[in-house]
Amino acid sequence: MTDPSEIGMTAIVTGAAGVVGAAIAQRVAAADYRVALLDLPSKRLDGIEEELRGKSLSCPCDLSEPDEVVATVASIKKHLGIPQILISNAGIGAVILMRASLQISPTG
Repeated sequence: MTDPSEIGMTAIVTGAAGVVGAAIAQRVAAADYRVALLDLPSKRLDGIEEELRGKSLSCPCDLSEPDEVVATVASIKKHLGIPQILISNAGIGAVILMRASLQISPTG
């Protein structure tokens, strides 16, 4: 398996402010992935970003709003690189998020 730190791999974790989502994000970051933390805006989401010390980006996002998801994925691409992994832990939005990710191809 390729070491993610060598090529700068990025993962998206939805529902990142919850207990399970935060644990997933911590595990992924510990494997040297950059982690986009998606959830509704909250102090907990920002706190998880602080805990991960520069390995993550807090991305407040309502996954039920397609335009917001597309804008969030564009921001992730800009700040962390193209996501290679999607961990869909939220109770909503996996299809919208996957479609948004596909709209932003590696070639632009």
